[in-house]
Amino acid sequence: MGYPKIAFTLWWMATSPSNPSTIALRKALAQIRKNNKLHQSELARLLGKPQSYVSKYEIGERRLDFIEVIDICHALNFNPHILLDEILEIKIHKINPNSIIDNQLKE
Repeated sequence: MGYPKIAFTLWWMATSPSNPSTIALRKALAQIRKNNKLHQSELARLLGKPQSYVSKYEIGERRLDFIEVIDICHALNFNPHILLDEILEIKIHKINPNSIIDNQLKE
């Protein structure tokens, strides 16, 4: 099924905040939020978190775990499978993260 590989990839991303996949994840979540025309404070309210929670993960001061990424995607009405597929493309094929963010997530 591939779940262990995804779990390992997400763990690796969480422990390496400056790697391309982690940067792409942060940028993607921020872009999805903007596509939904939500301010950080509005998303934070949907998540039951302070605005600083969203700000910190978007700028890389806070790491997200797997469940948090899913919760954020659900709050944004975005399928987390799409996000994971794009992040795995970056990791596996060493694709420029900006190309995926620009082509797949911006609407």
